[in-house]
Amino acid sequence: MSDQNKRLQNFAYIVSHNLRSHTGNLQFMVNLHDQTDHPDDRKEIFSHIKSISESLKTTIDHLSEIVKIQTEIGKERKRLDFERIFKNVMLALENNIEATQAVIEYDFSKCPDVNYIPAYLESIFQNLLTNSLKYSSPNRKPLIKCRSAREGANTYLYFEDNGVGIDMDRYGDSVFGMYKTFHQNPEAKGIGLFITRNQIEALGGTIGIESKVNEGTKFTIRLV
Repeated sequence: MSDQNKRLQNFAYIVSHNLRSHTGNLQFMVNLHDQTDHPDDRKEIFSHIKSISESLKTTIDHLSEIVKIQTEIGKERKRLDFERIFKNVMLALENNIEATQAVIEYDFSKCPDVNYIPAYLESIFQNLLTNSLKYSSPNRKPLIKCRSAREGANTYLYFEDNGVGIDMDRYGDSVFGMYKTFHQNPEAKGIGLFITRNQIEALGGTIGIESKVNEGTKFTIRLV
């Protein structure tokens, strides 16, 4: 509970800071637009206003995603088939998989299903798979493995890839932080792992990470 409160406080600080920054910039540009008469200058200023408004919308969308996690906690859990959910996510990411020529292996035979919120499990698979494709190594074809296991009363997911990896000595404490990125990928938003961790921990689970630069990353997830 203490860790969750810290994450939510950090989230609230980051979002409020970003919202203030966006609205401040937006107000400045609107004032500048009103004070400028030259058509070319007004056109350029308006393009900046459009860019800021799009960025503001993205921040608000992220806020909505986090709030939705808390509101969906009370939703009814269902018995979910791991393979069916995983295949649905693969199908949604089919273009990305083909573009990277990724090889994806999965084995849910040791624990074929779980009692979970459908939207959460789909989101967890999608965020982890998207990250593995996004941060694949340019020196080799992506190899992504996912398997499930039952250990005592707990259900586990193991998700690993052979991508570029993360310097854990440098970034280990902030891997699951909001808006934290560790590579120069222009598509990196730093929101996926933050959402994934909050979804998992909202239902009493845990997520851990092992990673080595240029070797790959492995996530260990205890769902229930």
